[in-house]
Amino acid sequence: MTIRVYIFPLIFLSVVGCSKSDNGSEPQPLPVSNETAWSIPQTEVLGSFPPFPLITENSFVPVSKVQYPDNHSTALISFGPNELRAYPNAYLALYEVINNEYNGKEYAITHCPQTVSTICWNRKVESTTITLKASGYLYNENLMPTDIESGTIWSQMLMRGVRGKYDYVFHDTFNTVETDWKTVRTLFPNAKVYRPETEETSIETTIIESEPTNRDFFRYGILSGINNVTVHIFSYDLFDGEGLVLKTTLISGKRVLVIGNKKLNFISSYLMYNNTKYMVDPSNPYQFIDDQGNVYNAMGLVLQGPDKDLQLQSPRAYTAAWFAWQDFFDHFVFEE
Repeated sequence: MTIRVYIFPLIFLSVVGCSKSDNGSEPQPLPVSNETAWSIPQTEVLGSFPPFPLITENSFVPVSKVQYPDNHSTALISFGPNELRAYPNAYLALYEVINNEYNGKEYAITHCPQTVSTICWNRKVESTTITLKASGYLYNENLMPTDIESGTIWSQMLMRGVRGKYDYVFHDTFNTVETDWKTVRTLFPNAKVYRPETEETSIETTIIESEPTNRDFFRYGILSGINNVTVHIFSYDLFDGEGLVLKTTLISGKRVLVIGNKKLNFISSYLMYNNTKYMVDPSNPYQFIDDQGNVYNAMGLVLQGPDKDLQLQSPRAYTAAWFAWQDFFDHFVFEE
């Protein structure tokens, strides 16, 4: 395997990401052993096993309390009315796995700086709540979390266990939207921003302004199938407009609404109900409406209408570097 080195405009500090071992050296192939088998090629698993710290702090502050460069990468997760959570890359790249909960929903936000992929896991697996941290291993240069309860090693982008008790077990996800800080503060000023109380000095002060993100490098993918996965690929260029651009597609027999805006660095997707029709809100181009009288924000939450406070469900989807999609999957549908 060839180790790629990329310099991303949103990487900051001297943070050792999932692309390096603890001592800063390039990760090395694992020695062949007769221990628990891997369900992926062991020769393509790099690194060693000094797990990252376990992060469970559930601390958030208002948008008005923090400052980041406008183009600072930030992940958004909506848990319904009154609970939109924002995770700045400042902490995601530092910890790589953050375990949190909200109103009975136990989740882990996972981020790999090398493949630039962020996925929110449902930590409830086979009726057991697991707790995750970065293992120190990489597969195809991508983060491999481990859960402390069973010691299973997981693949972030495959979204399943690859060694141990939960081998070939797929976890559920919560919809995650990767965008930038300007979009958060302007469109979602009521979001709650992750910031651990234990930080003695605000990490925001160490971030350096950089050039705008090169979105040509990234693709948004929606996954269909389990064993023979097909990835439906969406380029950010498809969403070039003044407001939200809406597209519909069929994935695994289900109608899916995909919305986005290139300038906002924003793409998300939602499962469509029955024969409901959706369109951009003529009174606010950054919202959308349906033919049932509902008004939605870009995170798929009903703001007004008969289904007020309903949160639309999403398919398995995330944004990643294009090279990473190609390393993990063979079958693609390029959406237009």
